[in-house]
Amino acid sequence: MGLVNDGVQMQHVVPPRELKRFEQLKKAAAYLTINKIDTLEQLEERIADLTRQIDYKTKHRIILNGQKKRQRPLYEALQTVAMFETRDEAACPLSPEEQNKLQKAQQILSKTPIDILKLERERLYADLVEVNRALRDLKSELHLCEQIEADSTHIHENLQPFLTEDRELKQEYMNYER
Repeated sequence: MGLVNDGVQMQHVVPPRELKRFEQLKKAAAYLTINKIDTLEQLEERIADLTRQIDYKTKHRIILNGQKKRQRPLYEALQTVAMFETRDEAACPLSPEEQNKLQKAQQILSKTPIDILKLERERLYADLVEVNRALRDLKSELHLCEQIEADSTHIHENLQPFLTEDRELKQEYMNYER
């Protein structure tokens, strides 16, 4: 579908801004279809639900970060011991400062089973990663819903002439069948 100008076929170029807007509208339409959202009220319910989910996940993240903060001395000691365990002491002996740091870390860890602490740390960090990913996804979905809600008035105004024409055609068809 090109235009011909002096025998040369020219392509119609869609401005990037319009193309981006089309992609946004296409994404919005797909979202509404997948989630079976037909009315503004349903969209508002979805926004309220997403907001509740975000609040819940945010509180969960606060709890996880509190656990991480309380365990920080243990995790730092664990990291210190691991760092010095992998080091070859024969090739690179520990300085007095490093020996002191290692002893303090071992003293902190003496009351806690290291294997259990490692598992707890891995679980806590994995939980934080999962909660942050879920929050990111929920916030992205909420932003899309808010954008759809903001665009709905504009879209409704643009559709009004077509809806009116459709109603008139249906009415004519009904009158014709009588």
